[in-house]
Amino acid sequence: MRKVKNLMRALSLMPVLLIAAPVLAGSTGEEQLQAISDQLEGLEKCDETQSCPQDPTNPRNSYYLLGEQINGELGNLEEWQRQFGESEESRAIVLHYLGYPNEFVQLKAVTILGEMSIDDATADTLLNRLPRVRDKEVLIPWIAQLQRYPHLQQQIDNTFANILQRGSFEAARVVAENIGPFLTADNLSFYQQIHAQLPANSAKALALGKAIDRQIARNQS
Repeated sequence: MRKVKNLMRALSLMPVLLIAAPVLAGSTGEEQLQAISDQLEGLEKCDETQSCPQDPTNPRNSYYLLGEQINGELGNLEEWQRQFGESEESRAIVLHYLGYPNEFVQLKAVTILGEMSIDDATADTLLNRLPRVRDKEVLIPWIAQLQRYPHLQQQIDNTFANILQRGSFEAARVVAENIGPFLTADNLSFYQQIHAQLPANSAKALALGKAIDRQIARNQS
């Protein structure tokens, strides 16, 4: 909540800095995508050009201001895909920003993915980067994206098990609380074994235990 308040305060102080370039109506789709890509590259290199947005009253807000500008360009990319469809380059841009060190940008990227077609390379990126995600508001839609890949259940199970056993407290708890849609009769025993290895009465153990109990009830119905 404090992060959001800081962001809103920064935006109210620095409205002139939100300058995400509009997509040019008269240009071709390829030109529009290149313009978006160029804007994003420029924002990522703003330290080199000394053009990063600044809040003189609170320098820490600059982090949120830059994220807001990047999200503005990702919004342009989102609209571009709705008009022209996905491309390899547009997908590569979205996947790149899944790993950007700003939770608001990560959330925007994973939201855009929800409108895109499934792709096993995309699933690999989601799985590989999931253990490094820390923010609950990003984790929940990130995990939900993996529901679109039931044919990768074994890889998903292995990633979840790693997070449950060795991940951060918050990440493990969120995975346990949102694991229900991934439980099946086939993998139930696997998660029962994981549950037995977790610290008793820990938040992740309690949440996983509830999910397992619900799945057992479904199997018996």
